[in-house]
Amino acid sequence: MDLINVKEIERRISEHKKEISQLEQLLVISSAFDGKKATKRAATSPSATKAKPVRGKRAKRGSVSGAIIATLSSSSKPLSAGEVRNILVEQGVVKKGSTTVYAMLSQMTKKGSVKKGKSADGAVYSTSPAKK
Repeated sequence: MDLINVKEIERRISEHKKEISQLEQLLVISSAFDGKKATKRAATSPSATKAKPVRGKRAKRGSVSGAIIATLSSSSKPLSAGEVRNILVEQGVVKKGSTTVYAMLSQMTKKGSVKKGKSADGAVYSTSPAKK
């Protein structure tokens, strides 16, 4: 008869909980984009024929903004830009030194998809109207 390894079971439960959390966030992202299709640049455009510098793997169009919306939607409180970036780094959406999140939050605030509020520590962001 095999003995039950409690630590192994707890580790596996923890892994499954992480996977469930990631799937829930993907579900939020996909529902935000329901019915919208990203447009692709024509392969015959002049910029498509130019040689491009070699870079690391790039995120797909809309994936970072979708992940930001999902992160802010799933949070019970407004988050600072640094908190959003740290969550997206943990999820592997952006790299550790990336400034993309700050730029995206600024653009999304201008478009109105994200609300910017004030806190004692600085600016905070949410998907619901910011409280002053």
